Amino acid sequence: MFDGSCKISNEVFTVFKLKNQQNVARLGLAISRKCAKRAVDRNRIKRLIRESFRMIKIDLPALDFVVICRPGVSELTNFTLKTSFLNQIKKICQRTCAD
Repeated sequence: MFDGSCKISNEVFTVFKLKNQQNVARLGLAISRKCAKRAVDRNRIKRLIRESFRMIKIDLPALDFVVICRPGVSELTNFTLKTSFLNQIKKICQRTCAD
C-alpha cells in the first residue's frame, strides 16, 4: 500500500511507518466509516489519536506514521484506544524494516 513502509497491526489499529524529509514526526489518519459508522465516533477516535501523538511527538524520530483503524473500534473505551495506539507506535519505532 505504501511503498518503502513498515507495517504493524493489532486488533485495533494498523500503523505504517515511512521515512520523511522533515525534522519532525508526522501523523496521518484513515478512520473510515467501516471503523465507526457515526461521525461523532470517528471524530472521537481521531481526537484521541492526535492528542496521544502530540504528547509523544518530541520523543519520536523523523518519520511519518499513518494510522488505519479496524472495524468495531467505536465500541472501545478512550483508555483502550490510547493504550493500543501508544503500544503500536512504541513497537513500530523499535522495529527495523528493510527499505
